Amino acid sequence: MVKRLLMIGLALLVCFSVADARKKKEKSGEIDKGAFVDSQYGYQFSVLENWDAELQKKGSDFRVVLTQKDYKIPPELMPTPQLARVPTIDVYICSMPFGALEFIDSLASESYSSGDKKDIMREILALDENVIYDGLKMSRRTPLKIGDLDAAQWEGTANFVVKQGTFETSKRSYAVGFVVVKNGDSMLSFTITCEGTFFPEILKEATTMIQSLKWPPMAGDVEEEG
Repeated sequence: MVKRLLMIGLALLVCFSVADARKKKEKSGEIDKGAFVDSQYGYQFSVLENWDAELQKKGSDFRVVLTQKDYKIPPELMPTPQLARVPTIDVYICSMPFGALEFIDSLASESYSSGDKKDIMREILALDENVIYDGLKMSRRTPLKIGDLDAAQWEGTANFVVKQGTFETSKRSYAVGFVVVKNGDSMLSFTITCEGTFFPEILKEATTMIQSLKWPPMAGDVEEEG
């Protein structure tokens, strides 16, 4: 009897382990025929062949993180290539009561704060102890249309002060782009970061992927852009 109960217990343990493993493998979507398809929100967009797509956890507001393969290193960083900013696109979704242009202004604002903004800015604000964030500087901001959906785009730089000693500092910056798309009450955000030297070509590739977005209408009224 004891042996039989032990075998039943082991069998149940195996079943629970398999079920737990399957649960852990649930992701935000899938890559299907060169496109990221979000399993929860019903949108999809093409992923270029020279970009890797890291699917996020099923319940995460981050849906997928794209990183460019075989990225370039600026000449000045050749001696220390590990310091180069890897071209990355963070794709994030949240519920948002206001329009795309207003939301993108909130991301760039020095005074506005929210949980969603903190999440979206996570990589920008992830700093070493000798690096001080010195804000964003805008070079361009514009409303857009992605298909029939209202969208907005922001381009600029993230700036930092690097402590090199007790009294010595240097300045560092890299390129940042935000593209946000509003559908009903949902806001889809693409955060693009890379070395400034390569931003035009990275933005071109990012734009190709974002403009391929297919997203059926969702519930909620889209507010008019100001």
